[in-house]
Amino acid sequence: MNRYVERNGEVFHVLLQEDAGAWLISCQAPAEPFFVAQIEAFNPLEASSLTEALCPHEAESLMSPGQVKRLRLIQLLLGDSRCITDKAYRSALAKETAERNGTTSRRILRLYYRYLATGTLMDERQRKPSENKVYDWAIRTFYFSAKNSPSVRLMK
Repeated sequence: MNRYVERNGEVFHVLLQEDAGAWLISCQAPAEPFFVAQIEAFNPLEASSLTEALCPHEAESLMSPGQVKRLRLIQLLLGDSRCITDKAYRSALAKETAERNGTTSRRILRLYYRYLATGTLMDERQRKPSENKVYDWAIRTFYFSAKNSPSVRLMK
């Protein structure tokens, strides 16, 4: 079950609860998990509203091919809870995975931290409509027209 706590306006995901404390990761700025001895100093949050917003954990069938590829890159790290508590072990696994897949260990760790914190692998991009109507009209009329397309100009 997902559990969240808050302190000074920042929301943290509780990754691992131990007798001596808990391992947390920031949901707003995913970075390396850290240990907190006194979890009582944090305010508990109701997980029902936050789970949808911060941690959707999408099903693989609903993911894009890029998201599936990213999930497979970090699968080895996700399968071992020792990666949360042991920085050297986590770094070694990330380096090994990166070498096998032709990427960097930094990218692997960034994906891993984001997934632990938010349950997503990529930020959702939303395209903003253009504000300049004259500019949009000019682009559509002159640049994208059949008469004046760049490929037609090259053939002349």
